[in-house]
Amino acid sequence: MQFLKIEWIHDITDEPYIIFAELDDVGYENRKIEIYKNGRVGYATQSSEFGGSTLSEYSYPAFEEIASNSEFIPVEISKEEFEGIWNENVEV
Repeated sequence: MQFLKIEWIHDITDEPYIIFAELDDVGYENRKIEIYKNGRVGYATQSSEFGGSTLSEYSYPAFEEIASNSEFIPVEISKEEFEGIWNENVEV
């Protein structure tokens, strides 16, 4: 498992600017939280979707490839940090 926080630098109001992703061992999303500049939050799991968020059908590229794109600032985070953010933002 890999846990990422990705800041997406853009001016598109309908797209998130921060993405938290839990990835499986081959880079597919298990869970995701998307945060928008207006405070809106969306999330998705294998079995549920909220706020317009969905899991990607494609695997993530390698961390280095994400980091090489100047639009994205990726940071690996711990499972505990991801779980804390998940619990703060997801209604169960």
